[in-house]
Amino acid sequence: MAVSSMRYRVASLAQITRYTNSIYAAVYTLVGSYLAGGAAAALAPKSWGAAAVVGLVVAYGFVINDYVDVTVDGYSKPQRPIPAGRIARGAALGLALALASAALLLAAALGPDLGLFALGTTLLATLYSFALKGTVLWGNACMALLIGRAAAPSVWPVPDGHSI
Repeated sequence: MAVSSMRYRVASLAQITRYTNSIYAAVYTLVGSYLAGGAAAALAPKSWGAAAVVGLVVAYGFVINDYVDVTVDGYSKPQRPIPAGRIARGAALGLALALASAALLLAAALGPDLGLFALGTTLLATLYSFALKGTVLWGNACMALLIGRAAAPSVWPVPDGHSI
């Protein structure tokens, strides 16, 4: 594979994850850690791990949503990677599963509380994409809950008495 085509593929994969939004979500988790426990909490390894989990789950949510919405996006957002033909639909599903798996494995390694958070958020993002997006009230409520959960890991206590 030529370097330019590899770069093109990586750029398309980054685009489908909405990497800037995924990074912002991770940063919100670190900001929440700082607000809950100061600089020491924000610099704690568990805070950075929780931020990575949040970023991965958010990226998963974007990818699985694009996977499900491929027909609608073909009309309304044809520049997105799947309808534009830059990423195969099956490859997008594989990426979504890899992102969810990485998030769940990292979260489980960081503790059961973060593992349950990641599992619940991943399931909620999946439910939104496959069933709730087309509903008015439930879809909006689900999205509000998903957005609000980004800073949630930052308020859990850690052994030193601070939040992560």
